[in-house]
Amino acid sequence: MTRTLDPDNTLIETDLHLYARKNAIKDIRILETAEGFVLMVHLTWRPEDLYLVTRRDRTQPRDFKDIHRLLELLRTYVPGITSVMLEVLPADSAPPAAPPKEE
Repeated sequence: MTRTLDPDNTLIETDLHLYARKNAIKDIRILETAEGFVLMVHLTWRPEDLYLVTRRDRTQPRDFKDIHRLLELLRTYVPGITSVMLEVLPADSAPPAAPPKEE
């Protein structure tokens, strides 16, 4: 994702965990991008969504190549999570599927 973010509209993993413990998360969205997946969080008290970023670079969304790793992060930092919204790319924009693994 090439979008540059305002650091005021971002959060890092420790923020995510803190807001989850305080029940301040209204909803969570996973967006598919050409590079993988990004996480957006809507807090109960803020009108805009916040992107999950890394501590090193708060101007770019954290990109997950594997949705399973993203879900693992959510289960770790947002215990008890049971649902998220997933936004996928249209079929003509989606990256090509990986070839099946041979056993």
